[in-house]
Amino acid sequence: MQELELYYLSNPDPQLTFALLTDFRDAPAQNMPEDEQLLALARAGIDNLNKKYALALPFYLFHRKRQWNSSEGVWMGWERKRGKLADFNHLLLNLGESVYTTQIGDASILDDIKYVITLDADTSLPQGIASRLIATLSHPLNHAEFARTGAR
Repeated sequence: MQELELYYLSNPDPQLTFALLTDFRDAPAQNMPEDEQLLALARAGIDNLNKKYALALPFYLFHRKRQWNSSEGVWMGWERKRGKLADFNHLLLNLGESVYTTQIGDASILDDIKYVITLDADTSLPQGIASRLIATLSHPLNHAEFARTGAR
């Protein structure tokens, strides 16, 4: 939560929102005794940040349940990081029911999200960098051009 708050404070653009995409750790069962307590802590952390920055409400939580992975022999979040991002894109594009069983934050903004910047826990987001990244992505020279045949 502290890192998420630092990302917000160093990139305070009112059009930016900050979300945690989470899974429980791999386990021998779909549900473990500590799961609800961990999810409650994450929910409380996001709620507390949104109370602290009540004018913006920029923080979100999206959490998935474990699924059985027969090749690894454990219950885990589908495809871990890549799966979280694929499922988040599925949610943003409104492609059907979401696998995010816990969603904290105003979901009405999801249709308006145009860019997603992904960060790992060990990645920083220096001051003003989010706006610079978005500006670079939105520059006309960075848009794909397609031939009449549909090829690039």
